[in-house]
Amino acid sequence: MIFIKKILAVVCVLSVTVCFAAGCASGKLTQADLPLRPTSASDEAFTEVTGDVSIENERLLLEMDGSTTHFRITDKQSGKQYASVSEEPQSVDESEAARMRSEISVRYYEEQSDAMYLYSDTDSVQNGNYRILTDGNRIRVYYSMGFVDEFVPAIMDLDTFEALMEKLGSNSLRRRFERYYTLYSPDDGSEELAQMTEKYPILREKSLYILNDSLSDSDLSNISDYISQTDFTKEEYLEMLENLGVAYESGSDSAGFTIPVEYSLLGDGFSAEILTDLIDESSETYKLQSIDLLEYFAAVTTGEGSFFIPDGSGAVVPFSQDGGDLSMPYYGENYTKNLESVSAFSHNLTLPVFGISLPDGGIFAVIREGAAASTLNLSIVSSASTCNHIFVSFETRMIDSTDYGANMQIPIYNLFAAETVASSLKVEYHLLPASANGYADMAELCRRELGLDSDVRGDSTPVYVDYLCMITEDASMLGVPYTKKIVLSTIDEIYASAEKLIEADIGSVIIRLFGYGSDGAEHKAYSKFRLDRRVGTVEELQQLSELLEANGGRLYLDADMQFAYGSGNGFSVSGGTARYLNRLVVCRGEHDVVSRAYTSTAQRYRSSSGIDIRRQLCKLFSCCDLIRFFFCTGATCKAVCY
Repeated sequence: MIFIKKILAVVCVLSVTVCFAAGCASGKLTQADLPLRPTSASDEAFTEVTGDVSIENERLLLEMDGSTTHFRITDKQSGKQYASVSEEPQSVDESEAARMRSEISVRYYEEQSDAMYLYSDTDSVQNGNYRILTDGNRIRVYYSMGFVDEFVPAIMDLDTFEALMEKLGSNSLRRRFERYYTLYSPDDGSEELAQMTEKYPILREKSLYILNDSLSDSDLSNISDYISQTDFTKEEYLEMLENLGVAYESGSDSAGFTIPVEYSLLGDGFSAEILTDLIDESSETYKLQSIDLLEYFAAVTTGEGSFFIPDGSGAVVPFSQDGGDLSMPYYGENYTKNLESVSAFSHNLTLPVFGISLPDGGIFAVIREGAAASTLNLSIVSSASTCNHIFVSFETRMIDSTDYGANMQIPIYNLFAAETVASSLKVEYHLLPASANGYADMAELCRRELGLDSDVRGDSTPVYVDYLCMITEDASMLGVPYTKKIVLSTIDEIYASAEKLIEADIGSVIIRLFGYGSDGAEHKAYSKFRLDRRVGTVEELQQLSELLEANGGRLYLDADMQFAYGSGNGFSVSGGTARYLNRLVVCRGEHDVVSRAYTSTAQRYRSSSGIDIRRQLCKLFSCCDLIRFFFCTGATCKAVCY
């Protein structure tokens, strides 16, 4: 587990400022309200290059190796350089090595298949399927990955096939090539001939060599390679088809994607942009789902340093920890997906930024376009990761899945959006000097991004602190199961911490408590206020509230009315839950963030109505606005403060 050091109140004020910056007009959306797909500059303004290429300004120099598309950016002022991929040799498996040498990695699906991957290095550059263009100020790279426009004839008449066989260099090549095709003749009389005649009526008059079914991508690639050793051209093939009266069709329906990436210099860094309007998918069967951009840019294997992430009020992830990974979507989970459970303690990236702090420099990155479709990923050196690296993944096509039939041996079904993301996907990387690469410097850059004054925090901004009081876990003694309660924070300990914060003169303190009831974080339906004796007493809770109020602070008790753990205490699953049309309960099961599967250890149901316990809570506190509740009535969820 990675240790995350919270930077309290450095950035927390920002999230509230930007929540509704764009405004939310009432009424229904029309087609005119939907975002338009941007149009990239035409290639006519660019010149294709076959060797190395570079662009520069007064401060920066970006140099790209034309044989690999790897690039290096140099800060002329400090001499600090950053490479687009990991340059140090690593002992890793083949797929990880391919990722480490790739500027982009692609994840895709064949409808209901598991995820599959392509890498710009092994699946594009090494095959020579890429192009580099420049206009002097920008560099544009087209990566053609997978099976893209390879020449594989689907059918050939006798003359064409025999002429092609003659052009192959040896008998062994001829034998290997011939096994990919089957000869069908008009007088054959077989069942297969009847099926093929339906597809190619010319078989009633002429014999044809027809490409075999179920050939692998490797087989198709071999056919294309064999043909490339002859002078047989695609134009000759199309002419033969025209003479036969047969429409042209590709020899395969395999995965293939062309992904363009454009690099431009900024005053203090550079931008990398995936031009979504120029992405090409060669097959309707295979769905491009996400793209990892510059995964190993500025990666380091050893040394001091840290990552800056906008988790909550801001957080630092030091390189010195014992490894680990984090993956978090910007702006929270996508609520169009069918989420069966929601964690109150999930990470929340409120600003589209991240940073890298090194002893001799740093990077401050801003997701300028496509942040709502992006996920932040980072890895710290461990047995599973050889580099400290941080990067952004863009979800180009939304995907959701259902496993309702898992217990009935019905496979998980993938659901894909019909269209890919409309926005361009762009990240700006700003180079920082060694004298201004700390988290405070990056927080200052965050404020500038929002157009806020440097002294935005001031003396009146409170410090927000969350405490998880107690959790529970399943245990057993002598074979008898029971629920074990683990206290993490008592009211007395929280009071002492609050006193220290107040004595440090950091301003008012607002505290929120989770898991203070007898069921910890996994509470039962709330029918009355409960404070577990292991956590503290009502008197201690009242004293904590008075301490915070006396110094301009507040105490909030988390009482989520949307979820209930099990049944009982006045809560009925049949009468108090919403259901789908097929009678399935809306929320059932706990989501495992590691395996991405649902378990049945904690039965949780979405309640269709709130449970009123306000009277009991109001008796405890003189100021009723200390207690905030979230509850659902019918299909509408509201946040109400009493």
